[in-house]
Amino acid sequence: MIIYHTKKNTCGIQLIALATILLLFLFQNNVYAKSSANAFLIEPYLLEVDRNSATVAFHLENRMKATVLIFEDDSAIEFKSEKKTQSHFVKISGLQAGRTYHYQVVGGDGSVQTPPDDPTYQIRTACNKGESFSFIVFGDPRPGENLTHKHHQKVIDRAIQKEPAFSLVLGDMVDDGRDFELWRDFFSTEKALLRKAAIYPVIGDNDFMQGQGLVKALFPLLEKGYYHFEWGDVQFFALNAWDSRGFQSKKELDAQSEQVQWLESQLSKEAVQNSLYRIVFLHDPVLISRGYSSGVLKSAWEPVFKKYNVDIVFASWHMYERSQHNGVRYIISGGGGAELLWLSKNPDYAAQAEAKTHHFCKVDVQAGALTISAIDVNDTILDSLTISPKNKTAGHQLDLQQIALKVRQEIIIEAAQNRPFLPIHLFSYDSCSYCHQLLDRILPRLARQYQISLKVYFYDLELHETVYDLFLAAGADFGHQNTEIPTLFVGRRALGGEPAIENGLAEELSNFKQNPVQYMRAGIEPFQDPGDTQTIKENRFDGLSPAAVFGAGLREGAKPCGPAALIVLLSFLIATGSSRKTLISAGLLFVIAILAASVIGGLRFFEHGFSNADTSTGLVALQWTVLSGLLIAAAASVFDHIQRRWPGPDKMIPAISRLYQKIGNRVRLMSTNHMVIVPAALMTGVVFAGMEMACTGPVYIPIVTMISDPMYRAEAVGFLLLYNLAFIMPIAFVYLLVFAGLTSRKILCLNLTRQSRK
Repeated sequence: MIIYHTKKNTCGIQLIALATILLLFLFQNNVYAKSSANAFLIEPYLLEVDRNSATVAFHLENRMKATVLIFEDDSAIEFKSEKKTQSHFVKISGLQAGRTYHYQVVGGDGSVQTPPDDPTYQIRTACNKGESFSFIVFGDPRPGENLTHKHHQKVIDRAIQKEPAFSLVLGDMVDDGRDFELWRDFFSTEKALLRKAAIYPVIGDNDFMQGQGLVKALFPLLEKGYYHFEWGDVQFFALNAWDSRGFQSKKELDAQSEQVQWLESQLSKEAVQNSLYRIVFLHDPVLISRGYSSGVLKSAWEPVFKKYNVDIVFASWHMYERSQHNGVRYIISGGGGAELLWLSKNPDYAAQAEAKTHHFCKVDVQAGALTISAIDVNDTILDSLTISPKNKTAGHQLDLQQIALKVRQEIIIEAAQNRPFLPIHLFSYDSCSYCHQLLDRILPRLARQYQISLKVYFYDLELHETVYDLFLAAGADFGHQNTEIPTLFVGRRALGGEPAIENGLAEELSNFKQNPVQYMRAGIEPFQDPGDTQTIKENRFDGLSPAAVFGAGLREGAKPCGPAALIVLLSFLIATGSSRKTLISAGLLFVIAILAASVIGGLRFFEHGFSNADTSTGLVALQWTVLSGLLIAAAASVFDHIQRRWPGPDKMIPAISRLYQKIGNRVRLMSTNHMVIVPAALMTGVVFAGMEMACTGPVYIPIVTMISDPMYRAEAVGFLLLYNLAFIMPIAFVYLLVFAGLTSRKILCLNLTRQSRK
């Protein structure tokens, strides 16, 4: 059959095709609109899970009722949210501790729902006391400067593999808490985790945005900003590092504030103190080495942590860091996704471990031990720490050294005369055959080979439970606790298991033989708690003497800056024709101002210098002022250069020279006024003292940091006065030399000479 196409037929076919395409387009749009209108804005996430209840939260595009189905055995229990709304927080009750329940969310008539057979939608209730569990900790998952959730997603993907029961999120979940789309991105990245592991967040400054953020609407448990929950043998306390305006005012955060009063009332409860562990988590660090800590939080909160036996304080900054202060472990875990930062170390606060990489912390709680592992996105363990309960050792002697002396067995292996002994701490079981081989054959052979003598301290883990506490303490001192039994602690290394001992012990003995004194000096002696920053500060301060303090102050004052500043000041005053009375007053006030400013600055330096450096608007203003002055001077210099290249009859003197002349004339006019010179000299001394304070030496810092400790305050203040008196002595000496040969007659001659040259 042959069909002849006419123009009319062609037009008809084109119209039919066009209509078909249009109908398909409208149908697809209608389907998309229907599915879009009945979708989750934020998929389900779990809140406030305890032994018997949980809250399933989710947010819908349309206002509608919703139901959560809890599946148990072959039946389903419905928990309804009867109010037609977009945001739902459905309370699930009647659950049993330590169990897993699958659930499904159904919105409206079923137009929006989670997959009915997806096992990843599950609620794991809190376990009973004595049972093991794991959780994860991380902070700053916001995109930050990278503007994507790439790193955040990698952290979550790796964390999901660890099967945590819940997560502690340390704030700054988004860049701007006012932007709902950013919150959707956050929940989208974490949805696979949050549908089956409860989230316990704290408020970050980016989340709060001076009270305009949506964080409290998404997490109702943050209404007050702080809360408490319990899981197994661990008590958790979430704190809010910000006041109602998003700042850190003393009134709302100090020891008398509502939050701190609440914290003390909770921590002091008998049930809390009888729990194995107490963990505090917040956004802003109370103590940190490579970052900024808050002076307000440190002064008000750190004593509370110490008083009530808090074990761990988690906080966020863009890195990982672990330290210890007054028996409390401070762990910074801010590698959740935002840009990484690596600031200079605080010279007064030492970290035991640190890393600049995206990561999270996995915490395993087992009977008698809590292990924290910092893990990066490649599943590499960056750091590990195991601690035992504080109340477990309450009935034992707290001095680990005394405990060690009682339980250890000392074995001498002497192979060299008149040589120092290398101490080795061996933890194992008396029934371990390899340990007997190690003590009877391997160590004596190596001692003869390297011609060194060994002092082996053997700790039998079967002897008493306190030996295991010693093992954990030694691992904490050496910064490596994921070791197999037997474990040798030697030098600065922890060798766990037969392969590690065989591969590493000979190297340690060789290093010791080469330089025993240096090796012993660099080595770690367990049970001394060398990493506790309070101990470090006390040791540094105890090493000071009046002679050392006086000598250090004298050396600092003898630097050319101070005397040179005084000479410039006096020379200027002489050049401007000032009287002897003015010169004496100005020089004396300059020296007194340095002394007063240095002492007062020292008394307040630690609280307002280190602690609030991040919030000091004065420093920022000073930087911009100096920069602006330099830019103006540069612009004037360019203008002068142009004038010199194309001089006119009335433009022979550069503009900047005229400016200098005007300033000089004005200063000379002011210099004749004694009431102006005196305060000017005073301010010059204060400014000089402030500039010198930033460059003070290693003696000044231990002094000012111990002023905050009541036990050392009187001695520290005395040292501060002695140091600064010694500091001004060289400057005062120069001052006396100048005036020893400077009489009123000489000043008059200088002034007459200056006037005759005009």
